[in-house]
Amino acid sequence: MSYKNNKDNISEGSQNPSESLKEKLEKLIDKVPDVFRDLIEESYEHKRVPKEYLLTSILYAISSAVGKTFYTKELNYINYPNCYFIIVGSRGDAKTEALKIANKPIIDFDNESYEVFNDSRGDNTENNKVPRKQILIQNATIEKAQLTHYHNLGGVGLFYDEIRAIVQKMNNPNSRDGHDWEVLLLEAFTNGILDVSRKTTDTFRITKTYLTMLGGIQHQFIPDLFSKGLVGSGLIDRLLFTNKITSNSTVSRKKIDDCVFERYNATIRNLLEYKKQSEDPEEEVREHRIYYTQDAEDLLFDYTQKFEDEKINAESPLTEYYSKLIIYLHKLIIICFLMKHTEERTFKSKIDKETVLLAVDMVEFYLLNFKMLISNHDTTGVDKNDIINLAKKNEAPQKSVGHVLGLSKGQVSKLWNKA
Repeated sequence: MSYKNNKDNISEGSQNPSESLKEKLEKLIDKVPDVFRDLIEESYEHKRVPKEYLLTSILYAISSAVGKTFYTKELNYINYPNCYFIIVGSRGDAKTEALKIANKPIIDFDNESYEVFNDSRGDNTENNKVPRKQILIQNATIEKAQLTHYHNLGGVGLFYDEIRAIVQKMNNPNSRDGHDWEVLLLEAFTNGILDVSRKTTDTFRITKTYLTMLGGIQHQFIPDLFSKGLVGSGLIDRLLFTNKITSNSTVSRKKIDDCVFERYNATIRNLLEYKKQSEDPEEEVREHRIYYTQDAEDLLFDYTQKFEDEKINAESPLTEYYSKLIIYLHKLIIICFLMKHTEERTFKSKIDKETVLLAVDMVEFYLLNFKMLISNHDTTGVDKNDIINLAKKNEAPQKSVGHVLGLSKGQVSKLWNKA
């Protein structure tokens, strides 16, 4: 597939993202290695887990399991595969089940690490001098997230059934925890420095952060994510959203094949073991650069340039979102590379053209999800004046407001003059 075809798909999908999403999802699932595809298909058939939820949860699991072990350095930027994912749905949509299935091998790995930690403490369970090694932090406070990352510099993953509580804190200008959450998420996205100084904890500094995040949120709380604070800081642009696309109402008596689970778990385990080995103090090289073939590098260059062109022609809030999607292209290329090479541990391979194209499809998928999300703003209760004021601030045309809110030119004009 050429870049032109991919670019055309974006343009077509932008007109009616809801119709394009399912087609894009099926295309993605067909292209991922069968170790992941089989788990997605069988979980959908026998446990009625939406395919898109499990795909996103698997990408998160890979992103969390590998940490800072691999990176790329292309187009003058260093990138790691850490991503922030948000699953959007309603109560009973099996969001939690997708998280559990995809992250089970990491949870098992953390359980083993806890046993080692517990043995190291001995009888003194209040001994805090022994750091606990772990990857996933479920429903953590900001202090817990910061300290756990300090003890696990290779990277940690935030794991929330419902992420609304953190969002509410970040929306509260009087909440210090909310401010600290925002700083952590913004800095860690591009692996920046984090300084922590509190009365209740030791002062420490993380020189290169690595944080992943997977959280669920219900439709009615989406307006919280599009508050002035989160939009203004740019945090909203760093989130990859997954709307519910597939639904299976047929109950099955069958179970997912044990071989499917075992093969997936073993694949993620390979990443975990490789990361653990790379973090050994005796290892001379702890982070490994992945190189591109020339064809893949050329495709990345061409796609990035044309993506920049798409950004110029886009309208707010898509303009800002495009900027972060260009970064996400690099991150998702690493994840796609790992999907392809982890089962056989062929990590010394180079990123090829097919891997870049798979990542391109993923970027398009999450772009369509974001377009669907903003197209539903008016029905989810977002304040129209907030959207209009944001558009005025960014010097966006009234046409873009009409696209976001689903209003006519006349309706937008009246609101525009009143705002």
